[in-house]
Amino acid sequence: MNAQHSSRGWAALLVALLALVTFPRPAAAQDPPQEREPTTLEVLSYNVWGVPWVAPEVEPRLEEIARQIADRKPDVVALQELWLPEHAELVTARLEAAGYPYHHFFGPGSAPDDEKGSGLYVASRLPITDVGFEAFTVGRTPHIPWHVDWMAHKGVGTVKVDTPAGPVVVADTHLHATYLTGNYDFVQLSQALQLARRLVDADDAPLILVGDLNAPPDSLPVRALSLSAGLEPASETFDIDQILARPGSNLRLEPAGVDVLFDPEQPIHYASAAGPEDGPLSDHPCIVARYRLVPCETCAASTTLATTTPTLDGEIAAQLDAERRAIDRIALVSRAATFSLPFAALWLFRRRRDPLSTTTGRPRLRRALDLVAASLLLLVAVYSGYLGFHFAPKRLAEVDHEAATFSDHPAQLHAAITP
Repeated sequence: MNAQHSSRGWAALLVALLALVTFPRPAAAQDPPQEREPTTLEVLSYNVWGVPWVAPEVEPRLEEIARQIADRKPDVVALQELWLPEHAELVTARLEAAGYPYHHFFGPGSAPDDEKGSGLYVASRLPITDVGFEAFTVGRTPHIPWHVDWMAHKGVGTVKVDTPAGPVVVADTHLHATYLTGNYDFVQLSQALQLARRLVDADDAPLILVGDLNAPPDSLPVRALSLSAGLEPASETFDIDQILARPGSNLRLEPAGVDVLFDPEQPIHYASAAGPEDGPLSDHPCIVARYRLVPCETCAASTTLATTTPTLDGEIAAQLDAERRAIDRIALVSRAATFSLPFAALWLFRRRRDPLSTTTGRPRLRRALDLVAASLLLLVAVYSGYLGFHFAPKRLAEVDHEAATFSDHPAQLHAAITP
């Protein structure tokens, strides 16, 4: 009897197992798909005013900047004007201790020759899987010697950051500055257009551009850059320091807030070699933007870069034409001065040797003034020769190259162009 019950039990169990195999419960197929929580990426950009021998208390300020950044804990830190390797090492040591194991200094000592002196630096809490750099081709020939941007090897440094949602490209840049004297509109425009072409050549990952553009959002260089590279500003309140972004092919960037830190108008307490100091950490604000990284299947259409508008095309063409005419005038006047001023200096030297001059009173003063004037004329003649025979031809070649690039792609500045 017991054996019969045991046989029936085994038979029932076998039937139940066959039913489960033959008719699986479809509950899993009927459950709605669970949406993954989007990843948030916070990016900080700061021009730290690390100009050696010019900016005050550079190392104490960098110590405090690194401490403040470590307290804030952004995911990616992008700095500008961090010029010296020892200053980069100082920042790296502080940030590494605070949880930023990944970093790259686009400068001397740890970079290829074409990165020397860019002043750019990136640190990340997330892995950096790729690094690139492109130097600007315009802006390295001095016009006015004490406008020292020409000494810097400015350009754009890019890093690919491996986030939980996928790779994101972060580009750090610093365009040519403006000065009270001299006109650098063409230099900024050329650098902005080269930057746009560089960003277009990047892969299909989302891209965040940060840095000191040295031009306001409504300026021609920034408008040309934003439109031709398909970039949207993180905030309409940012000025020359900017964070802009565009989506990738399968990952979009949703703005999730911005902050402005360390207002240069408000002093901050920090320690220096001379004792406690109260002053600005930089002559720029520190800006922060947060993005939600949202996976999507329809992002590809939104990554198609916008073409420039006819109005913007006309502004760019007018700027190139204005620069060409200005350089033509500089070349003409400078070459004339190069040949004429030495004759004026020679006349002053000869007048000093006038036998009617005496060695006392006003004639002595006149002789001294003649010597000073003649020396200044010769100095101006040398500088005029530099402008007329070196600077002007080089700048005209740069304008012609930019005009040729523009005319080849009059309605689509973002077309890929081999440097």
